[in-house]
Amino acid sequence: LKLNDEHGVEVTRVDEDSPAARAGLKPQDIVLEYQGQRVEGVEQFVRLVRETPAGREVKLLVHRSGQPVTLTAAIESRKVRLVDVGDVQVAIPSISLPEIQIGEVPRGPIRARTRLLGVE
Repeated sequence: LKLNDEHGVEVTRVDEDSPAARAGLKPQDIVLEYQGQRVEGVEQFVRLVRETPAGREVKLLVHRSGQPVTLTAAIESRKVRLVDVGDVQVAIPSISLPEIQIGEVPRGPIRARTRLLGVE
């Protein structure tokens, strides 16, 4: 990745029409800083995004093709739907999931994906 230091998170996918896409994030970008704070790993990055109020703009320092790039992203609230689980309602992200055929067996490695942030 041609980084001087081992920190940051690599973007492997950007959802179309997400705040990340509108900010200009691209696959293979490395997010090094969020609002001036050094990004050490995925868990910290997710926490920083979650703790930022919707409507706020944030600066991202990104490493792209060997060069630093500064991007501005607008934080948006997630669309969620409430699902009854027993006596409790749980808010889950409102995303479309692929249809699963009965009897289909997954082959090869299985990866978990989240669309909560619009990036993987």
